[in-house]
Amino acid sequence: MTYAFLYKELTCLKKMFKLNNLHGVGKTIRPCWLTKGRLLKTDIIEKNNNQYVLTSLYQDLFAEWTNMKYVITFYGQGHEKVDKHILMINPRKLITYEEDIYDVLVGYYLYDTIGIRNYILDHLDVNFEMKVPDDMRFRIVIDKDKYEALMKMDETVIDELSQKCNIHKSVLKKYAGKISNKDILKTVICHDVENDIKMCVDVITDKNANYLLKRIVKNDNTQYVLFICDSSVLPQELQNMQ
Repeated sequence: MTYAFLYKELTCLKKMFKLNNLHGVGKTIRPCWLTKGRLLKTDIIEKNNNQYVLTSLYQDLFAEWTNMKYVITFYGQGHEKVDKHILMINPRKLITYEEDIYDVLVGYYLYDTIGIRNYILDHLDVNFEMKVPDDMRFRIVIDKDKYEALMKMDETVIDELSQKCNIHKSVLKKYAGKISNKDILKTVICHDVENDIKMCVDVITDKNANYLLKRIVKNDNTQYVLFICDSSVLPQELQNMQ
């Protein structure tokens, strides 16, 4: 099921019903009394004993929305740079939130692993069938200093990682060159709500490979995960805080 809202309506609902975990919706921009009248003319809210309440049609949506366990946010994935698309996941339901400069479309679905996979690949414009050549595929976990040295093409660090992980130096250099290209880089923000862990994932995909960089923030420490992977692995990596 798909619901259409104005952004002001969502910020008003968030304030009215104290929906603090309404992922993707910011603070109320203006006092919401003007919006209440518009909401009452829809089937979103109604008055019950002089109190505003959500109608039964929307009670389940907002109850699940405020109890999402994992949130993946894609920025600038639509026709406008301001577009924000969000995929929210819990063991029961999926909610998609697609915001542009005019309005917000909210999709509400039963939990579906194939749906999650397809949504992620579609928003990153990734071909599911793509497989990386064996000699390019790798996954490395390093600290910030080594990551920054690799991005600067430090030969000592490249030699060390090449020997330790059995990766040809040319592959590491190609990775560093690709992932530093801001013009084609797509960035996704992931939030493990239950454990309050956040992860920033940079993605570049071409006809031969997917280049990913995960920066995982735990207890004020940042872990860097660098890899080149098949497309089938990518959706799981966006849901894996390791």
